[in-house]
Amino acid sequence: MFGSKQRKIDNLTEAIANMEFALVENITIAQIAIFIMEGCIKHPSYRVVRKPTADCEDCRKLFKARDLLDKSNTAKTLGYVSRTGKRGPNKTKVSGE
Repeated sequence: MFGSKQRKIDNLTEAIANMEFALVENITIAQIAIFIMEGCIKHPSYRVVRKPTADCEDCRKLFKARDLLDKSNTAKTLGYVSRTGKRGPNKTKVSGE
């Protein structure tokens, strides 16, 4: 009798831990997106589409953050679509279409 209750408690504890992990991951993705939107103070026209050509540490950090977003499945489920760097509309399909 105690074993089944303990298993239920363990399952609920694990579910709560998974929910907390997902929430922390979503917050992290949002922070990275805000960091990218703020951009570089020295190079305001740099939009993190291609590798930075200037020897600027902030631009390199922005490029690494963009790379993290591009590789993140959580960001894609939240609706993030990576930029291609080409002119015109983005040809990348969104998962909801």
